[in-house]
Amino acid sequence: MSAAALLLALLAAALPQEAPQGCRACQKRGVVDCPEHEAGLRELEAAVRCSEAAGCARCGGALATDCPKCEGGPESAAAEARRAELAAWLAAGRLPVEEALGRAVLRVEAPHVHLAGEIGTLKDGKKKASGHRFLHELARDAELAAGMVNAHFGLERERDYKAPMRLWFWQEEATHLAVMREHLKISGAGDVKILGRKPTFTVWTADRAFGDEFADLLTLGVHNAVHMLLSNAWDEVWIGDQGAGWFDGGAAHWYEEKIYGRARHYCIDEAGSPPNWENGVWRAAIRALLARREASVLPELVRRQTGEMTPEEHALSWSVYDWILATNPEALAPILKGLKAKRPAREVLPETLGLGVVEAERAWRAWVADAYPAREKKPKD
Repeated sequence: MSAAALLLALLAAALPQEAPQGCRACQKRGVVDCPEHEAGLRELEAAVRCSEAAGCARCGGALATDCPKCEGGPESAAAEARRAELAAWLAAGRLPVEEALGRAVLRVEAPHVHLAGEIGTLKDGKKKASGHRFLHELARDAELAAGMVNAHFGLERERDYKAPMRLWFWQEEATHLAVMREHLKISGAGDVKILGRKPTFTVWTADRAFGDEFADLLTLGVHNAVHMLLSNAWDEVWIGDQGAGWFDGGAAHWYEEKIYGRARHYCIDEAGSPPNWENGVWRAAIRALLARREASVLPELVRRQTGEMTPEEHALSWSVYDWILATNPEALAPILKGLKAKRPAREVLPETLGLGVVEAERAWRAWVADAYPAREKKPKD
């Protein structure tokens, strides 16, 4: 090579190299969508870590593969980084519950909730839906609830929570029982939640209370995720068994109803059958109830534990939470902190709302009479 040619080659190498621009075939992306992933799930899979997506032989969870027609484009680096991230996540090893079962299970991990389970298909109206889709939709909705909880209480995930919320769903009763017995070291048969330090919820999806119904299980997950979030925020204390069921239950119902338009689930001890007060649509019913009931409600309600409240009391608790959030939202965090400190509502409410229990009931009743409709349409099951 002549000196001139060598000089030109060195100069060319020193010049900034133009980044790959993709091509028409990939719409200038540098990658194409992986055909192994359902179109309606792609956005949900991209927002979380999913073991099924990460195990894709074609894309490794990136949801895209290199364009075969060009040398790459602006999305190539992100796709490669996503593949590497998910590969490292899987390589970190099995969950303790997987070790207890002796096999891998489906995992979907979002910022606040870590979901796992073994579900084939669920009943979604007249159609069937996969357990994979169920966990992704639950992750989406639970994160929506967590975002609202954080905004209402001034919480930040990394600063104020001590652990992720673990929710597990098993279609086989034997698996559910094995998880409780071998991993959680507890007995029982129904859905079970452990609150406080390491919040965990486990359920047999085919239990007669849920019947493998997609919608029921989705709302069940969000309802319990809220219980778990509040139990783990700041101090790892569940207030529901300390005479503050009105706040614990009221909050869980509020976020469930906010997202789905009705309240389906009640954390009631020894419930003989799934309760259903006014079909989960409560505004008009509570307005009518309070209008005809002259006897005080709050003095007794604010001493009840979550599991011992009646379905009607759960609805009333939802309404009290609704009133506080609508009229004095900045009081939510100090109320929860006060209740976590095992202080009774008769002390906490005057400090946070400026109202004693009796005065608070008068204000709540007046607000309900003004804010709630006289009639509302009942949803169809």
